[in-house]
Amino acid sequence: PEKHKAQTVTQHSNIHGVIDKDITSESILPIIQEIHTLKYDSTDDFTHNSCNAPSFVVGIGASAGGLEALQEFVTHLEDPQDQAFIIVQHLSPGFKSLMDQLLTKFTQLTVKPAEDNMIVEKNTIYLIPPKKNMIIATGRLHLSNQQRGHNLNLPIDIFLKSLARECKEKAIAIILSGTGSDGAAGILDIAENNGLVICQNPESAKFDGMPKSALVTNVVNKVLDAEEMASFIQRYVNNPILPKLAAEKVKVYQKDGFYGEIFTILFKRCKIDFNDYKEKTVFRRIDRRVKALLLNSLEAYVNRLHSDELEVDRLCEDLLIGVTSFFRDREAFEYLEKEIIPILFQLNNETREIRIWISSCTSGEEAYSIAILLREHAEKLKKAYDIKIFATDVNKEMLAIANQGTYAESQLKDVGQERVNKYFKPVNNQFTVVNELRNMIVFAPHNLLTDPPFTKVDMISCRNLLIYIKSHIQEKILASFHFALKKNGILFLGPSEGLGDLAQDFATENATFKIYKKINDARFPVNTLSLATARHPRQTPSQTVQTTKKTPFNIAAYDTLIKSFLNDCLILNNDEEVIHILGDARKYLNFSEGWLSNNITQLIHTDMKSIVTSALFRVENERKALSFENIPVSIEGRDQSVSITIKPIFEEKSAVLKFFTIQFSQQNKPQQRQASHYDVSGYSKQLVHDLELQLQFTKQELNTALEESETTNEELQSTNEELLASNEELQSTNEELHSVNEELYTVNSEYQKKIEELTQLEDDIDNLLQSTNIGTIFLDRNLTIRRITPAISNNFSILSQDIGRSIEELQYKFAHPNLIEIIHQVIETGREKPLEPKVYNNIWYVIRVMPYMIKKNITGAILSFVDISQVKDMENQLFAKQREIFFSLK
Repeated sequence: PEKHKAQTVTQHSNIHGVIDKDITSESILPIIQEIHTLKYDSTDDFTHNSCNAPSFVVGIGASAGGLEALQEFVTHLEDPQDQAFIIVQHLSPGFKSLMDQLLTKFTQLTVKPAEDNMIVEKNTIYLIPPKKNMIIATGRLHLSNQQRGHNLNLPIDIFLKSLARECKEKAIAIILSGTGSDGAAGILDIAENNGLVICQNPESAKFDGMPKSALVTNVVNKVLDAEEMASFIQRYVNNPILPKLAAEKVKVYQKDGFYGEIFTILFKRCKIDFNDYKEKTVFRRIDRRVKALLLNSLEAYVNRLHSDELEVDRLCEDLLIGVTSFFRDREAFEYLEKEIIPILFQLNNETREIRIWISSCTSGEEAYSIAILLREHAEKLKKAYDIKIFATDVNKEMLAIANQGTYAESQLKDVGQERVNKYFKPVNNQFTVVNELRNMIVFAPHNLLTDPPFTKVDMISCRNLLIYIKSHIQEKILASFHFALKKNGILFLGPSEGLGDLAQDFATENATFKIYKKINDARFPVNTLSLATARHPRQTPSQTVQTTKKTPFNIAAYDTLIKSFLNDCLILNNDEEVIHILGDARKYLNFSEGWLSNNITQLIHTDMKSIVTSALFRVENERKALSFENIPVSIEGRDQSVSITIKPIFEEKSAVLKFFTIQFSQQNKPQQRQASHYDVSGYSKQLVHDLELQLQFTKQELNTALEESETTNEELQSTNEELLASNEELQSTNEELHSVNEELYTVNSEYQKKIEELTQLEDDIDNLLQSTNIGTIFLDRNLTIRRITPAISNNFSILSQDIGRSIEELQYKFAHPNLIEIIHQVIETGREKPLEPKVYNNIWYVIRVMPYMIKKNITGAILSFVDISQVKDMENQLFAKQREIFFSLK
């Protein structure tokens, strides 16, 4: 036993060494793994009692406003069977939590504050202590001190990550009321390990920050009010989800796969092919629906879909992610208002017509936001513009909401009161868009994957869709947007979306907000820009949409035209890279093994390399064409004489060098012309001179560039360090204030509940004192009246305004000359002292002087006046009766 005891102490010390590290949500998994390597021996005195071990562990995260939700939750825990509940809150470090006292009154389960190395047992509620982080590992709770520094402490994330690692599919996570996003990262781990995730309905939560952050992760299985969660957990525990879903994913595209069958059902009902959506997004949302219905297999869910069209509609709506709000991403809309909207009006100043396309508009908030910006700018210009906004979506239910234009007050929180008053009118506790704004927008069903795009559009906004679509479909959608936009039209994408291969056709207006301008007006082939022309995966050949017969312009036509003017020619860009080969010019090029470069100095024939290298340099600097004749070249073992002409091509407006052309002509006989002949000795000198000059220019440019780079780098580095320091300080201050605010709110909630209990207790005491009809005076150590009861006021004329006066000033009312001395004796000795009965106002009283005790300390005295008039009357009657009997016997 002594040996095992020593081993246990050593292991416990080792675990403390592990958890005393700086625990964060990122470092939690390695720490848990290290603790598992120190798992206790089965013979030590800390061994987990498997009989009391819970089958499921419920981790509950709550913050500001969470007390009421916790009370509702535990009130309905009627028969939890074999679950343990662990509550993690944001607590103030300097406050002794009263949560155990407050929750005990609402449940029959044992409620206890967690202690380090405490074994987790079923039918028990554990509470995180203040100033501690908590994890669960090896069936026990391990505590560590919170690190109060620059990093934001996230105790809910820390615990839920450990819970996912410890209990896997037996873990249940609940996110209740609170501000911020603590818990959102932890539930991702719970979901990844096939655990259950429940979130409080944001509408019923006092603070919806944490519930909304949890919902954004798309892993929440069920959204419930706090009072509904307990019964749902019981049904879930009694019929747990079988872990078959991951294995089914391999059958997605097989005819007998359940996911493939689900896609077929959805297409027949909703006419949407979800094969074009990213698999992870679709699978996760289908799995969530299965868990929410408490079904035990994917096959059971498929059977449910066959018989329940309403569930098909719910699943389809769930898969059509509709994330939007008014002026979503405030800074992006401010940039749109100040920089982009004025450009749109300026470009259409002559036609006075502006066309906007809002794709995937869902419930219409973004369409109305952009309409407000356009209308405000038109009013600022005081000019009449014909503004048409086409707002489209595939979800007809969302379109119906958008078309109605009625929203709750909470949905308008980012609009601003001035705009709400101007563009919305109150109707039945909600707000409806005014007709002037509504008439600017045309809401229509439209499927980007199958329907043709609009045309001649000045701006397109698509911020809710592309990140959920497969990459090759994204390219086709972006191509259709390119086709729809006018030249210099604006494309407004979501914060996580990009242009892909179409980046060269757009100029970046703002990379942060993903706003681009169309600069290339070249038309794409029909089969790439219109998805409607391609056969839909679910369509038969007869259903294929017929494409236009108009043949697109072929680039081969360019080759035919150029060949008619240029024979055996190379076209180079201004970086001296070969971009086009005409005629038989390729015979003057050498292609070696290995990595291929298209630079002319690497490709040109060896006999012409020095000439071409120097000539390009001279052409660029002298800005005129050069010709060379009778250059001896050996091609395929035959000696030939070749002439070369190198010409620069400039942009018309800016006169900037854009291209070079190198034209070759083979000479059979020497010709007498005025053009320069190739002289080896003379040209060698010229080549050396040109190369030296080029080297000198290059050195000067390099030195200048290095100096500028070093100076700029130093300035940037200094600025960057200052910005980083300022950002860290501001972020740390903001996070600390946010954390302190949550902690203070939690403390305030507990105090408020305690005050309510004390108020009720005070009312009980007041009623008790009034019902006893015993006059009572409460004194402090200085004999100052602290409190009186109504009975003392009625019989001794001591009123509420006498509170705060000394009892010595009112001694005359009690006719006890030694009363003050007796009160002092009771306060000093702590012994109760009754006084002789006295008559006051024709009523007999017994005065009792007792010490006033607070935690065994005497802080004053209590004077109670007990009415004994009835006792005295009975004594007198008894005495008179005795006298009658005595005289009658005598």
